[in-house]
Amino acid sequence: MITPPGFYYTDAVALLQALGITPTGVNVNLIVAWEWHEWGSTTDLLVTQNMLATELRVTGSYDWNPQGVQIYPTVAAGAAANAQTLNQTSPSYQTLVGALRSSSSQDFFGGTGSYELAVWAGGPGNPDYSYPPDLYKIYTELQPVPKQYLPSTSTPIVQPPT
Repeated sequence: MITPPGFYYTDAVALLQALGITPTGVNVNLIVAWEWHEWGSTTDLLVTQNMLATELRVTGSYDWNPQGVQIYPTVAAGAAANAQTLNQTSPSYQTLVGALRSSSSQDFFGGTGSYELAVWAGGPGNPDYSYPPDLYKIYTELQPVPKQYLPSTSTPIVQPPT
């Protein structure tokens, strides 16, 4: 079982809120798994301020690597930049956003969601089709979301499909 540091959950909740989505056990763990896939078991708070490793430049951000992945000055700035990237139209990640909104791991990892994850990892011209199954494996190995990261009216935590 994977037990991420608490700031992974804080980051996930910040991103969901930036997207206007109520955090649930399912959608928080989808983001935490995605973040874990991007950053692993890091304890470097700076890199996780860009939870999903987007390359969107904003005021106060700077390059973390030669590919242009950004480091943002705050979690809020990183959440806003990641939300903006997920809401863009080209390439589109609307299936992923919809799956987060509906707390559907099935939609997130199925068909179009899987393709959008592959595009996220490799770009529109070179989708990385190994990314979605690797991310799914992480998702299935995550501990349940600790209660303090969920609103009291949240959807109950549901185990991922096997």
